[in-house]
Amino acid sequence: MKHKKIILISFIILFGITILLVPTNYSSPNTRGDLIISYIQSCQVENAGFSETPNSNVPNLRSTYQAVKLLTLLGRSDLINKEKIAEWINSTQNIDGGFSNTVNGTSDMESTFYAVETLLILGYTPKNNISEWINSCWNSDYGFGMRPNTSSTIFSSYCALKSLYLLNKSLDVYNTSNWLINLQRDINDENKGAFSSNETNYNIISTYYALKALNLTNKISEINKSAAISWIYSCQNDNNYEITYYGIFRSEPKTLDYSVINCYFGVYSLDLLDINTVNLSDYIYSWILECQNIYNGGFSPDKSGDGTSLGTTYYAVNTLIKLKGTGFLSEQISTELPFNISIIIYFLIGIAVAIGVGIFIKKKYY
Repeated sequence: MKHKKIILISFIILFGITILLVPTNYSSPNTRGDLIISYIQSCQVENAGFSETPNSNVPNLRSTYQAVKLLTLLGRSDLINKEKIAEWINSTQNIDGGFSNTVNGTSDMESTFYAVETLLILGYTPKNNISEWINSCWNSDYGFGMRPNTSSTIFSSYCALKSLYLLNKSLDVYNTSNWLINLQRDINDENKGAFSSNETNYNIISTYYALKALNLTNKISEINKSAAISWIYSCQNDNNYEITYYGIFRSEPKTLDYSVINCYFGVYSLDLLDINTVNLSDYIYSWILECQNIYNGGFSPDKSGDGTSLGTTYYAVNTLIKLKGTGFLSEQISTELPFNISIIIYFLIGIAVAIGVGIFIKKKYY
């Protein structure tokens, strides 16, 4: 009888201790800004560059550019190991003067732009024959290809012009602005006002980079601004019966690819066209906030919370700041497990521990 009492008392004590010591949730109050910074840091690869996601160990220039820009924007440039990152960026430069997205890759205009701007942000001067390589991508139509002997595109032309500008080269000699202006759709159809490199793929990304390049060369006033504004707004969902994506932008009027990235290009395109207040901005702002995964801090393309990446986080944070400022960064949120999962799990653990000890005592004394 004495042993039975010992077992019962031991069971009760151990069960109580287990329940008291093990938390009922993983509650950890953080600000949105803290979570974003933590996510960015988790994407860094051994003090070199940054990768697109935390579980990747291959740094690339695009992600490194986005991480450095974000940390600088958020006032945390102190977290950037400038020397190590600059050293890694320079390791991606090829003998032809261009840069590749990863070490030992082929030079391309996009990566060269990311390298040049990031090095300058870090306080380093880009070296070697960069402008010569860029010039080798200049075509007879006055646009730039992504690589030498490739067709001109709007995006590669913007990357070339911005890189040359950062390298203190004159942009006037290239006459790229006239080529870009002629890419705006002037026929009265659903794409009037949009830009395309090939007269078929009119989308919000190519339109944004055309506007960005023309603004850089002070030629944006020469386009049909009202048509461009009208087309960009046609990419926004203004149907209040479709509440899930109400106010959100897609890549073009007929698609359904609503996403954080398209919101970025829509909002910033309108800003370039001197639209200070975007229609349905409150809906865009709230929707993007809901795209943050509070467990890892990154942003997803939509509200599913899946597929967070450094790129999407870059576009999300920039768009939120453009719409409403930095107030959201100090918002306190809790990263706790749902009650029904955490409580049940730890309750079962407590029972298992208590039963195990009870069996041990019983075998030892009986």
